[in-house]
Amino acid sequence: MIEMRKLTFDLAEQEVARCLLCYDPPCTQACPANIDSASIIRSIRFENFPGAQAKYRKFGFLDKTCSELCFEQRNCEKACIRGRLDSPIKISSINNFLSNLELGILKKVNNDGS
Repeated sequence: MIEMRKLTFDLAEQEVARCLLCYDPPCTQACPANIDSASIIRSIRFENFPGAQAKYRKFGFLDKTCSELCFEQRNCEKACIRGRLDSPIKISSINNFLSNLELGILKKVNNDGS
């Protein structure tokens, strides 16, 4: 379980690896902004960061609006099935990670350091 709110690529990958990949994801159903969190998580899980960004961008959250305004409610995290086993997926942190990636605050570094 990742405790940090600010994720790096490695921490984001570790966090989404915990997702149970629900067939009918309650996290997506619980989102008041109708963000398809499950689809975004799947994209990151399979290292499709451009796809995750495109899905996130589709909802118009180019800044940190979703992860910061919904920070207190976290309806998606409260609905997460993983929370019944240990702790829910940190969806707000994942959305914040995508915002930072979109804004160019984070950059993916290859294994060779380039």
